Amino acid sequence: MTPLFQPRLLNPPFGDPALYVRLQGEGTALLFDIGDINRVSAGLLFKITEVFITHTHIDHFVGIDHLVRLNLARERVLRLYGPPGIIANMTGKLKGYTWNLTENYPFMIDVHEIGTRLIKIRRFTCRDKFKPGPEQRMPFSGTVVNNSHYKVKTQRLDHNGIPSLGFRLEEHCHININKDALNRLGLPVGPWLQTLKKSIREGCPATTMIPVPIENDAAPRHISLEEISAQAVQITPGEVIAYVTDCGATATNTKKIRSLAADADHFFCEAAFLERDAEKALSRGHLTAHQAGKLARECGVKSLIPFHFSPRYESLPDEPAHEAHNSFQGA
Repeated sequence: MTPLFQPRLLNPPFGDPALYVRLQGEGTALLFDIGDINRVSAGLLFKITEVFITHTHIDHFVGIDHLVRLNLARERVLRLYGPPGIIANMTGKLKGYTWNLTENYPFMIDVHEIGTRLIKIRRFTCRDKFKPGPEQRMPFSGTVVNNSHYKVKTQRLDHNGIPSLGFRLEEHCHININKDALNRLGLPVGPWLQTLKKSIREGCPATTMIPVPIENDAAPRHISLEEISAQAVQITPGEVIAYVTDCGATATNTKKIRSLAADADHFFCEAAFLERDAEKALSRGHLTAHQAGKLARECGVKSLIPFHFSPRYESLPDEPAHEAHNSFQGA
């Protein structure tokens, strides 16, 4: 079984935050935070369709310039989600450049500013020199994206008086194809399986006919969704990825983190300070490695990936992760 979500941190744990989640078989990817990404290949970055920003401190946001530059001449819409002020932040960034030679460039950015009850949306169009378009609004009750593959939920955490968004990425369900069953049915493995999965995710009627190209046959074979599902498809619960960074271990933050990371398959959690520096961590609005591990254990996550270590520990490069995993295991 190949998971839909293929997550990886684009930088080492002492580097800028940037969690890249490739969607297996879809040719697209999501990005959570966008620190320095200059060393990342263009091939990876071109797959990004949505960027989720926790907050706009420079180490979480500086890479947006690079991503915009790469996409300028591409006909696509990049969707950006962030905390209150993100529209003003993007307006300021884009105003900092001169756009007199881009009137034929089709690239657009849709910026979603997540408030307490509303999401404000503005489109920035390259052909219009990235002037912010008319404001649109939509109600917000915790979910910022919900499509046929996944949903993204968010909670507003506190980072020394400013909001820092935590995110939960949920796959609706995982569709497993039994290749032995395909062989028994005389059906090949191929791109048609993406059509099959799409039909299942979208709740198409059981009578829907799925075209299956057969080698050396001019016409495809058609098989009903009901027949192929009954014999070669297994549907299991989808994966969950939680992403939390830049928030202190306050009671309110801790409660929200528990809801974000509950039973997650992968929990990417900052571990900025060691527990011996817990007072400094709290004063700076960060978690310790021990606190990250404890939260992961309490949430029942399967895998903890600590990151965003303070550079003060670079002479002890293994200690933050070691402390986090010891705490996670209850040591």
